Amino acid sequence: MAARRNYISSSFFHFTRSLDSVKGILKEGFKMYHCIEDIYIKKGDTRGICIPMLCFCDIPISYIDFRDERKYGFGMNKRKWAWRKVNFQPVIYYPNNSRCKLTKMIIEASKAFLNGHPPKDYEILGISKPYYSIKDKAQCNYLDNEWRIIGDSTKDWFSDSDSRCINNQSNGSIKPSYGTPILYKPEDVEFIIVPQKDKAELLDFIWKDLSQSCGINLSQNDKIDLISKVIIREDFVRNI
Repeated sequence: MAARRNYISSSFFHFTRSLDSVKGILKEGFKMYHCIEDIYIKKGDTRGICIPMLCFCDIPISYIDFRDERKYGFGMNKRKWAWRKVNFQPVIYYPNNSRCKLTKMIIEASKAFLNGHPPKDYEILGISKPYYSIKDKAQCNYLDNEWRIIGDSTKDWFSDSDSRCINNQSNGSIKPSYGTPILYKPEDVEFIIVPQKDKAELLDFIWKDLSQSCGINLSQNDKIDLISKVIIREDFVRNI
């Protein structure tokens, strides 16, 4: 009998670039940042929009590109945490084809944003993404299975021509973080992914230094629970 293949993961994954980021998430929760998204205006004309967001994905482990520079990550409970407590929304992927009705809607929403229309005319931009990257046609965004939390206030959205974007752009996001962190409990965590070289430091940090997580005082059992969920990135790679 052929093995059953899962096309989505039962966990939500969030990836980041450093051990310090992992420690920060363990202490304070997940933070939103302004991320720059390319938007269509018309054929051959592309602009960017900076939107505060927090991004996760639910692609299977075997589909994750471990060549990516984001070598650290969290796997979070999808049903009890992401859907019931946090209310993530799935990203809508629209074709790179201006004849498609959905793509036409995105183009009109982009124009509405740039022309200062009411937020209801362009809120869809916060949860939409082109099927292929506008600037790199080899990148298929659809494979990301992305889910998002978007900042509540669209007054905090701005275009790529805004000085806040031009002066502060770093690695595709704008610092500092936006809004209050998204919190969780230790039982909501399913995986903490780190490279082998950082395993000992992370375990030491959880056991000795992490007295609170997301405002909750951690018991010894809480720390043991978190430590048990630390997964070595290289072990993932060998088994996919």
